Amino acid sequence: MVCSGATELFRALAASVERMQLSGTSTDDTITIDFASGYTVKVGGLQIEGGGGRNTLVLEGAGELDLTDSDNVIANRRVRRDAA
Repeated sequence: MVCSGATELFRALAASVERMQLSGTSTDDTITIDFASGYTVKVGGLQIEGGGGRNTLVLEGAGELDLTDSDNVIANRRVRRDAA
């Protein structure tokens, strides 16, 4: 599920999503990926462009996201891993 604040923008089964591309705004953005269901981001399956402002990527739960994989592009970011 993709939300902006309390508004749901998109929902799909994780297994059906090959690649996700998210773009932030010109102000501060926080993108949270919740791995509570055990979801793991596929190699090359995530591209995030934070835009301007202070941007934060929050990872929750016990899934995996390889930040060293050059196919997972995360630009203009600060990454925080929250306790599972």
